[in-house]
Amino acid sequence: VDTDYLNFINEWRERLAQDILNNRKDNWWVLDENGRIQLNKLRAVVQRVLDRLVVIRFAEDHLIVPPSTLHGMAELRRSNPYTFSLTQFLQQFFRRFDQDHNSALFASGLADEATFSDDVLDGLIAKLYEARYRAMTADIMGNTYEQYLGKTLVLRDNAIHTSDNLETRKKQGSYYTPQVIVRYLVDNSLGKLLSGEEADAPTAAEIKNLRIIDPACGSGGFLIYAYELLANFYRGEIARLEAARQVRYEELVAEGVTMPFDLQLQLTHFSEEIERLQHYPRFILEQHLYGVDLDPQAAEIATVNLIMWAMADQRRSDKRLPLILNQNIKVGNALIGAPPNDPRLAEHAELNTGDPVLAEGWAAQKARIEANARYLKAAPDYSRQGRGDTAAHKLFLERGYDLLKNGGRLAFVIPSGIYSDLGTKQLRQMLLDEGKINVLVSITNGVSGGSIYFSDIHRSFKITMLIAEKGLPSSEFKAIFKIDPRDVPKPDDLLEFLSDKNHLMSLKTTSLKRFSPDSLSLMEFRSTQDYEIAEKIYADWPLLGDKDIAWDIQFWREIDMTNDRRLFNQTKSGLALYEGKMIHQFDADFAKPRFWIEEPKGRKRALRSQDDNGQEIDYQRCRIGYRDIARSTDQRTIISAILPPNVFAGNTVIVETKTKATRMLYLSSVLNSFILDFIIRYKIGTHVSMFYAYQLPVPRLTAGNRYFDAIVPRATRLSCTTAVFAPLWQEVMGSSWDAKLVATDSATR
Repeated sequence: VDTDYLNFINEWRERLAQDILNNRKDNWWVLDENGRIQLNKLRAVVQRVLDRLVVIRFAEDHLIVPPSTLHGMAELRRSNPYTFSLTQFLQQFFRRFDQDHNSALFASGLADEATFSDDVLDGLIAKLYEARYRAMTADIMGNTYEQYLGKTLVLRDNAIHTSDNLETRKKQGSYYTPQVIVRYLVDNSLGKLLSGEEADAPTAAEIKNLRIIDPACGSGGFLIYAYELLANFYRGEIARLEAARQVRYEELVAEGVTMPFDLQLQLTHFSEEIERLQHYPRFILEQHLYGVDLDPQAAEIATVNLIMWAMADQRRSDKRLPLILNQNIKVGNALIGAPPNDPRLAEHAELNTGDPVLAEGWAAQKARIEANARYLKAAPDYSRQGRGDTAAHKLFLERGYDLLKNGGRLAFVIPSGIYSDLGTKQLRQMLLDEGKINVLVSITNGVSGGSIYFSDIHRSFKITMLIAEKGLPSSEFKAIFKIDPRDVPKPDDLLEFLSDKNHLMSLKTTSLKRFSPDSLSLMEFRSTQDYEIAEKIYADWPLLGDKDIAWDIQFWREIDMTNDRRLFNQTKSGLALYEGKMIHQFDADFAKPRFWIEEPKGRKRALRSQDDNGQEIDYQRCRIGYRDIARSTDQRTIISAILPPNVFAGNTVIVETKTKATRMLYLSSVLNSFILDFIIRYKIGTHVSMFYAYQLPVPRLTAGNRYFDAIVPRATRLSCTTAVFAPLWQEVMGSSWDAKLVATDSATR
């Protein structure tokens, strides 16, 4: 259904636009003073006319206006050439519709200056009757319109086409949120508030000042579902008051009050409130729902969708709907709190984008993005953005949270970096210290069997549904991580799956500080049992990165595989360059080298800015290395080995340079353990970065401890398998290296 409808509106968008250009004499407004076509005006007019006609057809199917009203106009025009043209008929109808139902969509404007040929309008009207608007769900309408917004009208070879361009929503990072995710987020934020699931259910008077805002509303998917919940709430309030009135009526009769006037007087407060609440569509649109979007077409379509749902409820009322376009639904930048042409952006701009030709190009789009980024970096509103570049999801989260009053709730679908990345630490502190996380759900976009949540996003991308509340902090929160596509519920099953409270884990906020004190990152536990095991592992041992006098671990990247590539050769000249894939657990000869570096060049790079006095430096010694590139789904995630002396290490091998001899072998063994492998799998995506390695719990054993003394000789036999490790063997084992004593065959290893 949505594919057919999308094709229909895209086709007729083109045809209406082309019809205007074919009749430029009557459509003077489409050309500027130099005779150039004003594409922005053309797009806006075509969009407004289409939106009006869709609203009217919706109103017909919901019996708000007489059925077949548009059809009747077209039929009259076809049968009687002496009547008004279809353009004239529609202009008159638009004025009357605005008088009866209100809406900025029908207010007089440039769209009323447009003239269309009868043939085009007649064909469009006929096509509109193939759509059954009464049967279209919010999901179909939302999905269709969000895809529609991903295209725009362009002029090519003097003809109108529909095409992607630099300003499409996909290139802005805007995607239609599937209805199942919308329902979960809205049900578990607004829904719980209205239902009284967590406290006493509110009354209509108590939610008078309730405001819901979608700061990137698109075609209005979240706002439409919020409207449904609010409408159901008000209907429930009306039913509650009617029942209370009946109870009171029976009480009064039992008390002897039987005169109609006396009964009416006693029940006035019930009747007046019931009558007031009958106009709840107005309350919802005027008092409760707000939205912002950068795209004027998106804001208009969100308005269309909300008006259609409100009109369906408003049909028995003579009250006109409020003007919400440009009032409650605004065009602008929610992060800045301004329309796109706000002068505050001017001081950060480096390119004048006033030229309409230039405005279509990449340079102008790039300049706008960079100007916004410079403004946001300088703005005092964003103090919790952490390190790195500006990122929309981080900015929206901070902006949204700051807008909340105490007790207010935030419900976002957001990238998984919000709970794992170092650059979002300050935002996690905000959520935990200034309020609480109610629930956090993380799933992989793709599901085994082919299902997918966001069709335009890669299947491996992790999606997070975050619901948080500002105010009193909590000691724990609910969470679930379904990262393996085999475990992710299909979209149709998601709501039922998440409704089972047994699927959610209760995580203690103190655990975050213990598992990841420097970052407060969340680990992606698959079950409560896994979480409890991690609690026990972390309970007794310090983190690898915790420093003291006797324990100082320092990981390091020696040679960058990209920036230092000029140093590499494949003629085997110099010292071997180690890459991550060359090592395996306790095995530094897992694969042969691809590159070599001449020692003087490599030594200069290793010294960086230090003077070369012939001193021994890291590459000349044995040192621990582990693979940087790894996944939680690999057979083993942490893979560590002792690198031989006189080799360089590329950045896909993270090396540790301060531990020596027995402690180095002990630490390599611990890194290769199943226990740390179990822990790291819940932390990483595709890289075991130093940041994650420092968060691992490690018993700080020393010589004399029976476990230390048992581990080190075994690690030595596993690691020192060639004569290049003879000095290390001698230092640790106290004897000369002997090939017969090392573990080389697979059974022994």
